[in-house]
Amino acid sequence: MTLEDELAQTADTAQRLATAGEQVVAVLAAEPATGVRVDVVAFRRGEEIAYVALDGRGDPVADRHLVADAVTLIALVERAEEVSAATEADALARRFADVAAQVSDTDAALADAARAVSAAATQVAAVAAGPRVATPTLLDRLGAVAAQLGSVLDAFAGEAERVAARSAAEPALAGTAEIAWSALAEAARAGDPAGFGQSMTAGSASVGSLVEDVLGAYMVALDDQDGS
Repeated sequence: MTLEDELAQTADTAQRLATAGEQVVAVLAAEPATGVRVDVVAFRRGEEIAYVALDGRGDPVADRHLVADAVTLIALVERAEEVSAATEADALARRFADVAAQVSDTDAALADAARAVSAAATQVAAVAAGPRVATPTLLDRLGAVAAQLGSVLDAFAGEAERVAARSAAEPALAGTAEIAWSALAEAARAGDPAGFGQSMTAGSASVGSLVEDVLGAYMVALDDQDGS
């Protein structure tokens, strides 16, 4: 059974817990500790959202700490995908492959730098592809490929600056520089892989707010599993 099938099965199981008018609108999987799988389910009724987390048996999770850890990990992975440009990585890979083809005849070094960006963006896309279980390992992998993409984008920007400087004396390079700057602008809109760590830290408040929202709208009574 694929993860997509598992999530669909979880959605069916969770729907049985819904009250009248509630519909499952999202199921996200997390593994906050080795071997501990939690599926967080969101329900909608009108403008209201409610949540429940199900364990591997399809039973609601009542451990407040486990629910909070699962939601935190899911939110961090989603934030990492945004920052790393994972949501636009396939498009960036194609864009910079096109740039390499466009500038290869006028500046080989810039074309090589564009190919490096395309390859790094392809790696980001591969890590983020399809439904995934949010795990600490996945978060680390997203950070690693984001760092690589950020590094090669910086290198490409350096080559673009060099070409732009040359274009003052060689007007024929003006079009090449324009192609490079346009691609960099597109990359900037897609995310901030070079600033991955800083951006993740800056987003910690929104992650905490989401956890509080989920716990506050949880469908099952929560306990601390320690007798308190």
